[in-house]
Amino acid sequence: MRVTSIIRCAVVIGLAGAMTISSVKASLIMTYAEQPGVQVSTVADTTMFNFDSLPTGKLAKNVDFLGAGTIDKVYVIPANQYGGAADTAYPNGSPYAVESSSSGLGANQTTTLTWNQPSSYFGMWWSAGDPNNYLYFYSGTNLVGEFDTKWLDQKVGKSYYGNPVPGSNYGKDSGEAFAFINFYAVGGATFDKIVLSNPGTSGFESDNWTVRAAAYGTVAGDGSTLPGVPVQEVNGTNVTVYGSGTVAVSDDGHPLTSVASVPEPGLWQLLIIGGIAGLVWHRIRMLRCTPIA
Repeated sequence: MRVTSIIRCAVVIGLAGAMTISSVKASLIMTYAEQPGVQVSTVADTTMFNFDSLPTGKLAKNVDFLGAGTIDKVYVIPANQYGGAADTAYPNGSPYAVESSSSGLGANQTTTLTWNQPSSYFGMWWSAGDPNNYLYFYSGTNLVGEFDTKWLDQKVGKSYYGNPVPGSNYGKDSGEAFAFINFYAVGGATFDKIVLSNPGTSGFESDNWTVRAAAYGTVAGDGSTLPGVPVQEVNGTNVTVYGSGTVAVSDDGHPLTSVASVPEPGLWQLLIIGGIAGLVWHRIRMLRCTPIA
């Protein structure tokens, strides 16, 4: 019947509308490294800051992030079982950053990174991971995205547990995760400030902080999907937790597809609204669909 045909067209239009709305949403997507043991970003044309040049056991202030921005204050300690990525100068583990309220870990609860230009990518080697690690991404005074590592801590598999750095610390701290994590601004979002925080006495251990201004997908050599395993998408404080799969991106930095996720409230309402809009559009534009017998 022709009514059935119209309804089918409307549902398809509504679904496409819902997908379009999702694809242009300005937000941040967090992923973790493709393989256990990866300690550096796989994203091209980035600026990476390690902590090899900073004194250990001291709070460094107003640190230049290699021309890309400024670190207000950061406490650095020598490599141990909880962190310190391997590099050429320190093949068995290098100095690394830690945020904590504990006096034994520098009593520096927060570190703020301020970028010289709006940025679209940030990554770090997250070591000895625990759910008390927080990251806040800002554009000016606007909170673009707030992350805790609860979902990340729950999602990484056991193959990521234990320190992967060669030497005396290899395999230690086997009850915590070690993974390179990525944050991608999509849908036109950018950020110019990041706050790392650990309000408890545990540590937010990390190394190899990496930034890029250009959105993923806009630089030659970028792949068609965001590197890493998707964990969650955040818009301000609204969180979508991803299941499995990948996130495809266009060459202008917008996500094209979404992975399986925990359903968000309002999904079916959105489809119904899209369907109604499709019917109205059909009537106005006299859309012709092949009748179904």
